[in-house]
Amino acid sequence: MQKINWRKNDGSTNFVQSLGDEGNYVSYNPTTGNGVFQVFGPLVGESEDSQEETALFYNMKWYILKGDFRKQVDACKTEEELKEFFIEEHKTNGSGWSTFNSN
Repeated sequence: MQKINWRKNDGSTNFVQSLGDEGNYVSYNPTTGNGVFQVFGPLVGESEDSQEETALFYNMKWYILKGDFRKQVDACKTEEELKEFFIEEHKTNGSGWSTFNSN
């Protein structure tokens, strides 16, 4: 897996890095405090408050963690290891916005 270059997404507050040609990517959002999260967050069991999140979009599924996990993401050597990190960390820091089956 290539080294993650946490570059700011143009016109946005979040940082995004593609993982290759398959459409998979990781992102870091320092604040989720916009109108969409404030309106719909409580519907998926999330707070209306602004919070950091680190996310993996992998094989058309979202793996979203509450908090800044960029250092842990950087330590992963393969995409599979990265996915496993998100699945394991989701047990304690997972977001209701995630779309993968955690069972």
